Amino acid sequence: FLAPESIPKYLFKEGKKHLPRALSKIVDNQIKLNDAWEALGKYSLAELKPEFISIHRLVQAVNSDNLEESDKSIYFQTAVEIINNVFPLESDEVLTWPVCDLLVPHGNAIIAASENYTASLSLTRLINQIGVYNLGRANFSVAKACIESALKLTRNLLGQDHPNVATVVNNLGSVLQAYGDNEGAKKNFELALKIDEKAFGPDHPKVAVKLNNIGSVLKYMGDYEGAINNLEMALNIDEKVFGSDHPKVAIRVNNLGEVLRAQKDFKAAKQSFERAIRINKSAFGLDHPSVAMSMNNLGLVLREMGNNKDAKKNFERAKDIATKLLGEDHPHTKTVCQNLEFLLSEMK
Repeated sequence: FLAPESIPKYLFKEGKKHLPRALSKIVDNQIKLNDAWEALGKYSLAELKPEFISIHRLVQAVNSDNLEESDKSIYFQTAVEIINNVFPLESDEVLTWPVCDLLVPHGNAIIAASENYTASLSLTRLINQIGVYNLGRANFSVAKACIESALKLTRNLLGQDHPNVATVVNNLGSVLQAYGDNEGAKKNFELALKIDEKAFGPDHPKVAVKLNNIGSVLKYMGDYEGAINNLEMALNIDEKVFGSDHPKVAIRVNNLGEVLRAQKDFKAAKQSFERAIRINKSAFGLDHPSVAMSMNNLGLVLREMGNNKDAKKNFERAKDIATKLLGEDHPHTKTVCQNLEFLLSEMK
């Protein structure tokens, strides 16, 4: 049920509690495990490398055809569990992408087979996380399909008002916002907020996430007062829970700065972006997309304030970071490049 190429060997040890008993015993014994690897290679059933194993599709098909349906179900669920067990939580975060890149092909193979088997919470979580990963990668159509599938399955398993549902509804809102459907995004963010406030109370970090997202979409809809109210509530929650120098606080501060810039309060916006840059540099180092986005925003404010020299420096540094980490075709990179090009044309 996994993709045939580049199956990480660590999956078996990391997920041994999910393996059938006979296999989990082998994983616990390094000598037996080495013997098993050796046997697979000896009979050309698999190609072995130090950290990975690859298997021919025909070998997969023959093994699958020889299994009873009840065994197929067991091994499908095993595949779900061992991939979900190691799939990163914040899969839209660039720092998790090296791990995600290894696991997504196996997750996609599982998703392709999933309609023939009973859904589980682990499966819904895996599908959602692959959707979030694709959202971060700006593969919006794939993200939307995954998150909509995860939402349907999660509601079927847990009902309409479970916090897990709120998480997926919120993610769907983010996809819709990426598509420019601000009304649809706002509707989903508000539903997610309602569920989380009921489950956790008004001062929980999960509530802050939804308030932040509502504030962000209200900014794009031109409701600056509503945007600031929601973003300030989110900021207050996160500062109380995480302290004043946490990356989550930087997200709220950056978004607040965007609204202040839209209101032409450039001095306050500049202070917000500078604070967000300072927090994220301390947390992640200079080479991080969040640093690049706040530098881009700072560049916009500096241009509005007539400081083209420093605006250019911020745009150029943001471009370098975004290109390196996100690639030339990512929307964030294109936005920075457009801002730099516009500034350079003005400076001629």
